[in-house]
Amino acid sequence: MAATSVSHLKVTPRLKRARIPVFPALPAPVPNVINAYHNKQLRVLDPRNERRFLFDRSSASSIRAGAVVQVDYLNYPTKTQSSFTGVIMAIKRRGIETSFRLRNKVSTTGVEIVFPLYSPMVQGIKVLQHSWQKRTRRAKLFYLRKPKHDIKSSIKVSQKPIMSIA
Repeated sequence: MAATSVSHLKVTPRLKRARIPVFPALPAPVPNVINAYHNKQLRVLDPRNERRFLFDRSSASSIRAGAVVQVDYLNYPTKTQSSFTGVIMAIKRRGIETSFRLRNKVSTTGVEIVFPLYSPMVQGIKVLQHSWQKRTRRAKLFYLRKPKHDIKSSIKVSQKPIMSIA
């Protein structure tokens, strides 16, 4: 066999590398939409920040578990104003969904009501006795449900409020 020459093959020049397009920088991340909405609603529901400071941990005059509180609220179907006085058993701090649980004895039956703090149905909150006036060592006072620790009626506490929010 004869040696074949490669002269008849055309050598193509090496192709340039393909350029990868440079995309523009990503936009700044969008702020948390839920937090922005909650902050907007807080400004509408509590414009003077009274309720927030009343239940704020860092506030010196904040309410803690064990305080005696009177809450004025609207009954929805009849739209009549009622009030409930009780001991704060627990506070759930969840931003706009903050709520607190009150307990009282009504005709020898223990009654607990959970009130959303920023609800428009809550007309006012009056502090009748702070928790530091009677020492409590826990954040949640669920042991008050037991007969040994069950409270007497909180209505006997003086009705003159120490602090009130309308």
